[in-house]
Amino acid sequence: MKKMIIISFIIILIILLIAPFASTFPDGLEKVAELFNFSDSSKNIISPLIPDYSIPIIKNELFSTFFAGIIGIILTYLLIVLFSKIIKNKF
Repeated sequence: MKKMIIISFIIILIILLIAPFASTFPDGLEKVAELFNFSDSSKNIISPLIPDYSIPIIKNELFSTFFAGIIGIILTYLLIVLFSKIIKNKF
């Protein structure tokens, strides 16, 4: 448990240090959507959880990106734990 807390703090520190350098250019999926003209937001079936890698209610762009990264890490971790428990129970 102590090791996991230390790793979590290291990851948070890394995010805090690299978040200001996040590119404003579209990522690969967004670029393809623009190329094939299906990136129009009115065509979205559901709204994204974290649009443009930011939290809309946080006005400071740096903190918004930082917290979006933290939320992404937490959700990814929870999904990995969930799937590993499902796979462990099946085998």
